[in-house]
Amino acid sequence: MSENLILKDIRAGDKNTLGAVYQKYRKEFTQWAYVQYRCSQDEGKEIYQLSFFIFYDNVMTGKLENMSSNIKTYLFAIGKNKILEMQRRNARYAYDINEEILGMDEE
Repeated sequence: MSENLILKDIRAGDKNTLGAVYQKYRKEFTQWAYVQYRCSQDEGKEIYQLSFFIFYDNVMTGKLENMSSNIKTYLFAIGKNKILEMQRRNARYAYDINEEILGMDEE
């Protein structure tokens, strides 16, 4: 089945196609996130769900009408951006905590 036909089926409300796409890439995504970005399994699953929701929302709102690549590439690109966003946020938080701890030592 072509990528654009899959998008058409999802847009038409085909839950079986939607579920099949979700299941097809989930395990591979979580393993990729672990190897490439050191995400835990839970973080990988959470980020995959968020990425898949964004993909689904883009299909349903018409932002994604035709695929120039494939669905896997699209999902993984969204996921990569979300992982990097999470890592930046966590790094900032860790920096703030360390600054607070160092400030407490001086007092």
